[in-house]
Parts: sequence; C-alpha cells; structure tokens
Amino acid sequence: MMRNTTLWLLFFGLFFGNFSTVLGQTPEDVKVGLVLSGGGAKAFAHIGVLKEIEAAGLRIDYIGGTSMGAVIGGLYAAGYSAHQLDSLFNTFDFNAILTDDLPRQTRSITEKAESDRYVITFPFDGKKLTLPSGLSRGHNAYNILSKLLLPVRDVTDFRDLPIPFLCIATDAEKGTQVILDHGYLPRALTASSALPTIVQPILMDGILHIDGGVVNNYPVAEIRAMGAEVIIGVDVQDNLLARDQLNSVVDIVAQINNFRTIERMTAKIDRTDIYIEPEMNQFTVLSFKDRKAVIDLGQKAAQMQREKFAELAKRQQAHVPREGISAADISAPLEISNVRIEGHQGYTRSYIMGKLGIRSSVRMTPDELQSGINNLAATNNFSSIDYFFESQSDTTQTGSILRLQMTENPQKSLVRFGLHYDPLYRMGVLLNVTQKRLLGVNDNASIDVVIGDYLRYRAHYFVDKGYHWSVGLTANFSQFNHAVGRNFTNSESEFDISIALNQIDIKYKHWHNQFQLLTRLNQDMEFSLGANHQRVYYFSETVGLDEDGLPRTVFEDNHYVSAFAQIEIDTRDHGYYPTQGGLFRGTLEQFLYNGAANENHFTRAQINTSYAWPLGPSFFVAAELKAGASLGDKSPEGLDFFMGGYGYQDLGYFVPFFGQEVMALRGNSFLLTQVNATIALSAKSRLLARAQVGGIGHNLFDDLHWRNTMEQSSVALGYAIETFLGPLELWRGYASGVRDGIWQLSLGYRF
Repeated sequence: MMRNTTLWLLFFGLFFGNFSTVLGQTPEDVKVGLVLSGGGAKAFAHIGVLKEIEAAGLRIDYIGGTSMGAVIGGLYAAGYSAHQLDSLFNTFDFNAILTDDLPRQTRSITEKAESDRYVITFPFDGKKLTLPSGLSRGHNAYNILSKLLLPVRDVTDFRDLPIPFLCIATDAEKGTQVILDHGYLPRALTASSALPTIVQPILMDGILHIDGGVVNNYPVAEIRAMGAEVIIGVDVQDNLLARDQLNSVVDIVAQINNFRTIERMTAKIDRTDIYIEPEMNQFTVLSFKDRKAVIDLGQKAAQMQREKFAELAKRQQAHVPREGISAADISAPLEISNVRIEGHQGYTRSYIMGKLGIRSSVRMTPDELQSGINNLAATNNFSSIDYFFESQSDTTQTGSILRLQMTENPQKSLVRFGLHYDPLYRMGVLLNVTQKRLLGVNDNASIDVVIGDYLRYRAHYFVDKGYHWSVGLTANFSQFNHAVGRNFTNSESEFDISIALNQIDIKYKHWHNQFQLLTRLNQDMEFSLGANHQRVYYFSETVGLDEDGLPRTVFEDNHYVSAFAQIEIDTRDHGYYPTQGGLFRGTLEQFLYNGAANENHFTRAQINTSYAWPLGPSFFVAAELKAGASLGDKSPEGLDFFMGGYGYQDLGYFVPFFGQEVMALRGNSFLLTQVNATIALSAKSRLLARAQVGGIGHNLFDDLHWRNTMEQSSVALGYAIETFLGPLELWRGYASGVRDGIWQLSLGYRF
C-alpha cells in the first residue's frame, strides 16, 4: 500500500510539474533587494559585502542607499563591479574632494596670483558678514561622479539602470524624506550625501536637499516597495559615542542625528532578511585613509552569510555575470553640438564659454570638459554648476547638447586678509576689499591696503570677457627704507665723497599705473597690451643737503610713460614650490616719455622662464633663466635693475639673489641662471637648495663678450614649511665676493 502511494505521488508531481510549465509558469526566481546605509568612510564596507555577493553568484535586482551608501549603490547599479569600485576609490584624494580643492591649473593667471596672496576670506551680503552653508560645495564629488557615470548619462529613470535604484535625501526646508528615483544620477547621489555643515545643500527641482541620513539612513521599506522579495541590508551607521569620543563638530552632528536613527533601526532590522553589521567601532565617518581595512571588515562580515547567499542564489534563474564599465566607456570623446546656459544673469555667455574652453560645436574628452568646468568653479562666482547632456530633438543633427544650470554666488562682496614678513618690506598686514559686478556684468573691483612698517596699496578693476579682449586698470604704490652700499649710485658728484660712509639709507617710493587689454589664449596663457605710467622717487637723508639746507640727496624723482606687450604662460602646479610645469613671461616695453633731463627714448625687454620636473616621488628640480636689458638710447639710472635679497614681492625691476643684500647690485641689464632642488619631507615641509650664476651691469648685451660678465654666483640652503599664513622660509646664502653668509627669513604669501 505504501509503495503504491509513493508511485502515485511521484506521478502527480511529474504530471503537474510539467503541466505548470506548459501553462507558462516559470521556476522560482526570487527578487533580491540590497539596502546600503550611510556612514561616510565606513560605507567602504559595502564594497567588501558586494565582493562576497558576486562570489556567491547572487543577482541583485534592486538597490537603495543613503548618503555614502547611495554613492556606492548608485555606481554599482550603473554597472561597476565590486572590484572596480575597490580600485576606483583607491585613486581618489578624499581630502581634495571634501575641501573642493581645485588644481592650480584650473585658475587663470590672474586668479593664480590672487590664490597666492590671501589667507582668510569673508564674504559679505550687503553689510552683513555671511558664512558658507558648508565647508564644501560638493563640486569635486559631482565632477567625479559625472565622469564615472557617463555611460548612463541618458538614463533619467533610475529603474532603467542595469539594476533599478533609488536613494534618499532630505528636504532641508520641511525636514521630510525625498525619494530620488529619477533625474540626473550624479546630482541625485551628491544630494543624498550632502552631509550638513560639511557639504552645502543641493538645490534640485526647487527643493534644497541635504543628506538623506537625517530622515532615513536605511531605506528598507522603499526597496521592499520596489518589488524585492528578499532583502539584504548592510548597516554601517554610528553607535552613540562616549563623552571622550566627541572631539569634533562632525562627531557632534553625527551624535545628534544618531539619537533618532538608532531608535528607528530596531523595526528596520526586523524587515531585513539578511542583516549584516560589520564591526566599525574603531572608525569614523572621516576614516577615508583606512579604506582597505574597512573594506576587509565588510567582506569578513559578509563571509559569515556565505551559506545564505548560496541558498538564495539557487532560488534564482541563471544570469550573466557583470562585466563592469571599462575605462574606454568613460574616456570616449564627447560630441557637443551646442551649449545651453541657464542662471547666468551677472556673467555673459562669452565669459562662461571662455572659461569652458568652448567656442562652438566641439569634440572633446571628458577630462577636457571637466577641466573647463573646474575653470568656472575656480572663479568662485557660482555656488553650484550642474551640467548634463541632452539628445538633439533634430534627428539630422549630430552630437549632444551640453546643458549648464548655474547658480550665481549671491555674495558679491569679499573682505580678505594676509600677513607677510621679509627683510625689505618688513612686517605687513594685508586688507583687501573686493566687489564683484560693481558697474556691470563680468567686472571685478579690488583694493589692497598693506598696513605695517610701510604703507602700500594696490587698486585693480578688471572686466573679464573670456576669449574676447578684457580690460584692466591698476594703480600700485610701494615704498620701503633700506641701507645700501656706498657705491649704490654712479653719480659721485651728488654728495660729498669725502664723507666716510659704508652705507647709505635709501627711502624708495614707486607709483605704477597701468591700462591693460588682455586676451586668454587658454587658461594657462595670456597675452596683453597696454600703457604704463610710473613715478620713481628715492632719496637719502644720510648724505648731502637740499636747497633748504636740510640733509637730503634726491637720486631719482621722475615720471615715465611707456607702451608694453606681454605674454605669460604658467602651467606650474604650485606657485612657490612647483613639482612639475613651467613659467614663461616675456615683456617688451617702449618708453615714450622720460622725465629725466637729456634722456632719449629707449626700449626695455625682460624674460623670466623656468621649468620643474620630478626625479622621484619626493625629489624635484627646476631650472630658471631671467634676463633684462635696455635697448637703444641710454636708459635713465632710475629704471635700473637691482639684484639681491630674497622673499619680497617682485616690483618688476628687482631680482632676488642669495647671499647679497637687497639692491646690493645694479645695472641697466642683467642675466641670471638658477637651478633649484627640492626634497619633500612631508606634504607641507621641504628642504631647499639653490645655485645661481649671473651678471648685472651696464649694456651687458652690446657685444658678444657678455659671457665674461657672469661674475656673480651664489649657493643657498633652506627649509620651508607651509603654514596657515603661507610659506615660512629660512635660508642661509653665500655669494661670491662676500665674506660672510646671510640669513634670510620670510613668512606668508608675498604682496
């Protein structure tokens, strides 16, 4: 009887099994959802879990994440494999990402000079000091994600990604949850991960978004609603910190948010079928340097679920393993047929296109596009720059439309400060006031006032027209007092030579006004034409008597007017200590008016060129060549070049030279060669060495014997550390013909 029953059961099982197939029913194919919590750097553990999921052959059908969990989940949903994500995150400089640090090459030459001048910047809105809503605009993160997600740039419904995806953000105004399941994926990911106080809120579709972890750091219900039958959840959220662990503003903000998050997690864990909680107690949301250790802990925690993963994979139909996104997919040239710009009331299209490096329809690489976007971001004129691609509505047209949605920075007024010390100008505190869009679009008005041992100022007005000719007006005034040698002047008759003096105290004043027309050939190259007016006035109260019988000898007090042309190329990666790149500055100046008596017109030519390259990971060398000469009729002594000293702001005619005091050597022409060696001891400190060979005198280049005038040489050793105020440098230099070496100290950015 038992045997007959077994046979009948086997018959009915086979019959109805085949009958269900005939009716179109398929074998079991369970849909698996993956939930990835936020947690900052601790979210790297998700990559370790994904490695184990892939190793088990388990297919993920839906992904949802919050904050950094959204970033990793979004990249995985777009097609990246777990091992690719591991490699990608290994290449990122998270400090640069979090601080929005942009390469120096993204700035124009004018902007490079400004970045090497000021220490602190305070924006003003009217008369009110304003503070940023976050330390970072999220620009670098958005740029990176935009490039990585180029292969899915046309996907606007996240359900159409290789794996359907959603992420969570918070409406900063209402404090409610926002589900991001459509739109432009890179922007959605940055909105979900806009950690309050660290990243500025993201304005998108009229809603101000902040980090989704504020309201929902573990979107399990949302993934279940997408259709997931089984949910795997990875939780790397913070536990509550003890008193001695609350050491930073990030810790405090995270603690406040965790009060609610931890309470909500109890119910969410019950809704999770496979719950994974890697051991993260020794890490924080900013432990980006511990990426490998965090990934390994995530993988270790997932290995404890291997049997469940394998059983779950058996309940799924066979699927094609993920191939990932190749490097070629994100580096293929982009065909841009048109550029649509929105939100640029204060800046013209030509200004923006000039920064982008786009004149019309263009074929460019993703890196070239990002470089142009960085150029725009480096101006700080825009609080956000969203860019994405749209297909042509006209099917006869080729290429895509690049669409830029820009939000102008509402703060048009800036107050900036700096501090500097050097042996020439001594101590000075720099106060700067800048007003953008003062008289019209694209313009910038700025005034520097230096208060200290010597009052100085610089006023500058500039209208930036991108690739078109820009217009600038500048007024400078500099002054200093300095002791020079007895042979400072060639005019021995100007004072009683019988007086036994080793040094003469010189009071030097220099006014320089300039009108400039400038065009940018690219971000690193500028060509300018214009006119200069200078007044040079220096005198001594050490020797001689003036007409009133007071002790004073005036060596120079004349006005000069000239026309000039200049080309400048600057590709250096650092203004003070370049590790690669070069500088070329060539100036030709024709003097049209010379206030000195009985002097004719003359031409002044100057070049300054250098190039740096690495010889190892911490060893760098650079070669420099500087030269200047007066051509034609005799030039006035008041416009001589001066050689000596180090660490001061270049006035144009002053040439640094180690082992000599400032203004120790002079002449109407000079030639200087220099070799620099730098050993990086850390990211901020360096050992420095310099060797210089050159000559200075009158009419050095009038014949072929100028090489015989290369009589000056020096060597110097120094130490430099980059401080909050700028570089701090200490040098010991030795020059030929000088018995003792000279210590030279400078602090802060030069101005």
